[in-house]
Amino acid sequence: MPPIEPPLRRPPGSRPSLRAGPGPALPGSPRINPFGAEDYTRAAEIHSADPHRQARAAGHRPGQSTYATGSAQNRDAAFASEIAWDRRAYAPGWSLGHRLAPARATPQRAAPRSAPPARDTAHDTARDTAPRSFWPFRRAAAVAHDPAPSRLAYRLNRMWLTPAFRRSLTVGSPIALIGFCIGLIAADPARRAYMVETVEGWHAALIDRAEFQVGTVSVPDVSPELRAMVMERLDLSLPLSSFRMDLEALRASVEAIDAVRTADLRIASGGDLLVTIVERKPAVVWRSRTGLELLDAEGHRIARLAARHAVTDLLLVAGDGASDHVAEALELAAVAKPLQSRLRGLVRVGERRWDLVLDRDQRIMLPEIDPMPALERALALDRAQDLLARDVTHVDLRHPARPVLRLSEGALDTLYSIRQSAE
Repeated sequence: MPPIEPPLRRPPGSRPSLRAGPGPALPGSPRINPFGAEDYTRAAEIHSADPHRQARAAGHRPGQSTYATGSAQNRDAAFASEIAWDRRAYAPGWSLGHRLAPARATPQRAAPRSAPPARDTAHDTARDTAPRSFWPFRRAAAVAHDPAPSRLAYRLNRMWLTPAFRRSLTVGSPIALIGFCIGLIAADPARRAYMVETVEGWHAALIDRAEFQVGTVSVPDVSPELRAMVMERLDLSLPLSSFRMDLEALRASVEAIDAVRTADLRIASGGDLLVTIVERKPAVVWRSRTGLELLDAEGHRIARLAARHAVTDLLLVAGDGASDHVAEALELAAVAKPLQSRLRGLVRVGERRWDLVLDRDQRIMLPEIDPMPALERALALDRAQDLLARDVTHVDLRHPARPVLRLSEGALDTLYSIRQSAE
């Protein structure tokens, strides 16, 4: 029999070590991997089928060398026996397609200063006569599964831990799939028209229920003429579903009436459309080029007036641009309240100033700027000297420092005769 040579040579007399010995380590013993780290995880599963190693592992403590006790000769003998068993594992006949040889009995540890145990010639003969195989497949039965993940599995796992990637798969993918299915269904025009018709039918059946119908319209606290105008503007064919009414559009159409300041539309219980209106109050009568019109205090048109005697209690204003200065005209009329019985109205001249018109064809011509003090001065002269009771047609106050009086023709003739008689 040829001598047994260990796979790794060591100097004579050196102490054997499990790290330097051939084959895998015992359970609990460290194993040096190609990267320099010790692996304690796979030592127990590599040679789990070896009965000799199972027997030795039964009394072995983790981290303790199996050759820690005994003399050097005993340790060398045990090491030689261990090498013999390791060489069987590396034998060429032990390949992927062959069964392992029957396990032999557990050998006894050699006594000190004794020869190595006898070899099993029958097992060696079976090993030498076994068919050879290529070297990549040798000892395939002893190779265990590597628990480390592959590169692809590792990268997929890292991608799954990314919140954006996980959200895109759990949320984005179902949404994209649903959108694709809807687009595929809606691509057909006939199917799309059928879907639209079906949805419209469901919608009509829902909004045309009896509890949603509006049957009457109420416009309280307004004149009959305005109520008729409101009903004409609404133009509703009742009964009508409340869902088919655009209340904002109806409110805008009602507020478009000149006599309406604000309007509020709401659907009351019992299917009644309640229209609440705030009317504009007429403040003046404006004589324009087109006729008489009623204006409120803001100058907004209310209605057309057929004749002046229909509303005699309102102030009459005339002239172009008078509708834009109604508030100023009302203030002047309030200052001229002592002349209320003689006041006929105010005329806007040149769209820039006012003339106060009295009976007997008298006029008080006010300035463009600060007409109130000028009017108060004229009233003071009238109270002191009865200015307006005299035969005066115009009191020109356009220049505050130089008031001018214009007399009538009869007063002028009388004045000339008085001056001639005095001479």
